[in-house]
Amino acid sequence: IIELFDKHDPTIMQATPGFWQMLVDAGWEGSDKVRVITGGEALSLSLGESLIQYSESIWNMYGPTETTVYSTYKKVRETQDIQYIGRPVDNMQSYILDKELQLVPIGVIGTLYMSGAGIAVGYQNKEELTSKAFIAHPYQENTVMYNTGDLCMWNEEGSIKYYGRIDHQIKIRGYRIELEEIISAMLSYEGVQQSVVVGMEIDGEKHLAGYYTGEEVESNSLRKYLTGCLPEYMIPTYLTGIEKFPLTPNGKI
Repeated sequence: IIELFDKHDPTIMQATPGFWQMLVDAGWEGSDKVRVITGGEALSLSLGESLIQYSESIWNMYGPTETTVYSTYKKVRETQDIQYIGRPVDNMQSYILDKELQLVPIGVIGTLYMSGAGIAVGYQNKEELTSKAFIAHPYQENTVMYNTGDLCMWNEEGSIKYYGRIDHQIKIRGYRIELEEIISAMLSYEGVQQSVVVGMEIDGEKHLAGYYTGEEVESNSLRKYLTGCLPEYMIPTYLTGIEKFPLTPNGKI
């Protein structure tokens, strides 16, 4: 891909964050002509900051397959923009609702629902799953709304901030934990390039396991750093450095 960049000098390229990270790790020095389009996974702060320097512009795109992919967009101009997925594309609408399907105020986290021209009919041969995810629109008659399962928040400028999956909330020893918070803390440690945190059960007990990439990062040093910025119950029991994260065929971790 780097050789193709040098040969063709493209002005636009779309890829997942996992793929962009591989490109940066492989020594890609960027291009002041290319517009970077990224989507399919959350854009990490460290990668976003690199891409800001390596490109003409970055567009962070959001959209589940169930909404026929791109549903919202955000032009990333500076670090504070990286966690935002922006506003709906034409012919799509975004709603952030609470458990009672009521609209939440600006600055309050809720579940993101989408409606509009891109909404799928449902899941083939899975009526129960379809009825849970595709619901009657509470504010528009004869319209379907899709529950994305993503935690989001409106800001005062009408842009949506992404906080991660609802199913990335886990409960350990009575504490409800947002895995994205731990991931962000790990990424803030110098040298950590990517991180993933998962919950696992061993001998009936729940534990957190954190995985990261970064050649010069020692797990003991990282653990000591995390104790300074996270409560004890949010520090992973297991911290493991790996050479690179395995990716699916379409480039997702």
